[in-house]
Amino acid sequence: MANELSVMRASGATIWAAVREIATSKVWSIAAGAFVTWANADVADYAIALAEQGGGLYDGDLPAGLSASTAYRVTYYVQAGAAPAVTDEIAGSSVGATAAPTGTTAGDLTAGDVLERARMILMDEKPGGFWTDEDLLKRLDDGVRDLLKLRGDLRIGADGKPMAITSPTALTDVLAAPISCRARLAYYVAAQGLLESDPDKSNLERAAMLMKLYTEG
Repeated sequence: MANELSVMRASGATIWAAVREIATSKVWSIAAGAFVTWANADVADYAIALAEQGGGLYDGDLPAGLSASTAYRVTYYVQAGAAPAVTDEIAGSSVGATAAPTGTTAGDLTAGDVLERARMILMDEKPGGFWTDEDLLKRLDDGVRDLLKLRGDLRIGADGKPMAITSPTALTDVLAAPISCRARLAYYVAAQGLLESDPDKSNLERAAMLMKLYTEG
């Protein structure tokens, strides 16, 4: 990856950027090499330095560790002091997504692959979390069937024939969809999980955002 981050600003500024995952609002930590919950005290760990290229253009690279099919938001800051600070002026923002995995053959994606990603979005990764595997597998079954109604070609396996659609009941079950659909199906599972556990409708906006990510693929 190179120069995916860019913003225009008057010459002579010190610009840094923070990359946040849209699905979880977590920020990329250079120190941790992963998305983490934002903490003001750790802002220096999130700051990606941009280089001035002339004509007011500043650019930099996305972190190499970002997973495929990650939808992200970048916020750019003008550094005022000797180090990045949460009080630095915002210079702009942008959104983007990393490339999808190259796998395009049905049968190389398991239920566990999708649920691992869905639990990251739901921030429910600890054992014995709020959502059971059984609950999320039901949502995954719905998501696979919905997706294949839209894209029947995704069922094509390595032998060139469409795979049978079966309901996943275990994390090791193979899905009739390629690995490139992992993030898209995880968005669907997470959105449905939020909606079905939200009697006071407090998660409607977040669920709608996730369904938008699913629909747009």
